[in-house]
Amino acid sequence: MFFQFLQMDPQGLLAEEDRHLIQCLQVPGSRRRRQPVEICLRLSNNVVDTSILRSMVDSMQDLFAKVDTSTDEEEEGFRHVKFEVTSLWFDNCRFLSASEDVMLLAKLVTLPSSTIRNLMLPGVYFNSLRNPSGLQSFQVFTRQVLAPSSPLRALDLTRVGVDGNCMAALCSALRYSSPLAKLSVGYTTRGAHSNSRLLWAWIFLAVFHVDSGSALEHFDVSGLQLQIEDMEALVAMLESPHPGRTLVLLQDGRLPEGEGCEECELPPNERLFVRLLGGSQAWTNPGYSAAWPQLLPGTLQANDFEYEVMVRLVDWLCILIPGYGFGWVVRSAVRYETSKPSCVSKLSGARVRPGLHSLTYRGAEEQSNGMVALLRLLGRSLVSLDVPACGLNSQDLDTILHVCPNLAKLNVTRNLMTDLSPLLRAYEEGRCHIARLGVLVECITPTVGAQLSSLLLNSSSKPLEMLQLEVIGHDPTEVDVWNGLQRAVSTNTTLTCVYLSLLSAEADETAAALIKPFHGQVLRYKTPLQLKAAFLSVVEHGASSMAGSLDHMVLSNIFSIAAASVVRREVHARR
Repeated sequence: MFFQFLQMDPQGLLAEEDRHLIQCLQVPGSRRRRQPVEICLRLSNNVVDTSILRSMVDSMQDLFAKVDTSTDEEEEGFRHVKFEVTSLWFDNCRFLSASEDVMLLAKLVTLPSSTIRNLMLPGVYFNSLRNPSGLQSFQVFTRQVLAPSSPLRALDLTRVGVDGNCMAALCSALRYSSPLAKLSVGYTTRGAHSNSRLLWAWIFLAVFHVDSGSALEHFDVSGLQLQIEDMEALVAMLESPHPGRTLVLLQDGRLPEGEGCEECELPPNERLFVRLLGGSQAWTNPGYSAAWPQLLPGTLQANDFEYEVMVRLVDWLCILIPGYGFGWVVRSAVRYETSKPSCVSKLSGARVRPGLHSLTYRGAEEQSNGMVALLRLLGRSLVSLDVPACGLNSQDLDTILHVCPNLAKLNVTRNLMTDLSPLLRAYEEGRCHIARLGVLVECITPTVGAQLSSLLLNSSSKPLEMLQLEVIGHDPTEVDVWNGLQRAVSTNTTLTCVYLSLLSAEADETAAALIKPFHGQVLRYKTPLQLKAAFLSVVEHGASSMAGSLDHMVLSNIFSIAAASVVRREVHARR
């Protein structure tokens, strides 16, 4: 029904009234450059049968084919409305066959003329994903959707429950020239507590290392433990032009031994790449090593692909295979090899890839030392940092503000802060430009209240536009403090959103003076972007007949509201 609706206008089946409403979603522009209406298809809390995915692939293939063969010529007085399906959401869904379903998802993204830029799978369960066939399908999926030619720019695998082999598949593809800009693997890795060092090594290789071809700008790695004692080995990877050797040692414990397995050094300050002969095979271990080697069928790319060499032995090479991890090939299978200069030797003092701008790391209690150590490496490139519930304190906050001078958004909620003076000093010294701030305090004491009032009234904190404040306790002297905060909020001219989370009933009653004046009041009205959005939710009852067309009143309500986009100043209160 959804795809039939998308094809109604090109076929001239939509009424003129309805088509005019849909056209309200299009951003104004010339006829040739008119932006299409972007569609997000979302399925939530469902069991998705394989036959449903096959039907979606067929429908999308037909839709993309019609778009690809259409011309820009328009009939006199009849302007077609162009649609693009740009996002697919399957949050909290259950897929019954991982081996088939993952391959169909990859096909959906990589269809010819595909416009799908976002594939969101938060909370999805893939049945039998960890079986050999499920893992092999996931490896193929990773290789295809993260390929340089893929249109995908955002992939959400939050709480999917993948294992270390799946993480190796993701990171090995990211290390090469992947266009993916946003990746979430928060709370997704099973058994991460027992092998977190190896998982972090894969992440350092693919996401943080300065030689990585990854285009990731936002990375969510929530829940993965980061111990301070692991940082030495991980930092050594960033300082080496050959970080893959450390990763092989972490995974296998040692390099292979035996005849022909003597290690040969890689060229200093250079990365080595090889092309293989046609029909070459990759193995889990060298044939002469103590571990029995296993063939890795279907993992190698086309013959002209250049593989990065991680370890070089007399008779064997360990290569990084995109979408799989690493494997071993015999030296006689190499057609030719080439070297490329490493950026590690070129950039003095720069030890991480500069393109990462946003980091999310949630819910790893007592991980403050590891997190602060990581931020010392990444801080200068970060614009957004979301680190709730990491056991951070006011001293850690001061460190973060020093090592991350370019932050525009900082969320340290669920980290108990007893002193906000580091924020005040950073604003006053002109080294803080945070516009969106979230903090947690135990209670609004006179000291904390004065610091908050100073933050709102200080001219040096003008960049602040959004304040999220969480309070878990109650102080008997809060009445006067909240009155002072009310005056500060009323006087402030830059704040557009205040979000209060008050867990104590007493604190909620005390803060009523601050909350009530703003209830239902629109304090600022502006349209900064030519962006319009609408949400259509279709719920089919089992006893109802299939609707042949969408009701005019439904279309009218959806698209007339979407035609007027506003950003309002607002105050939220939650208990």
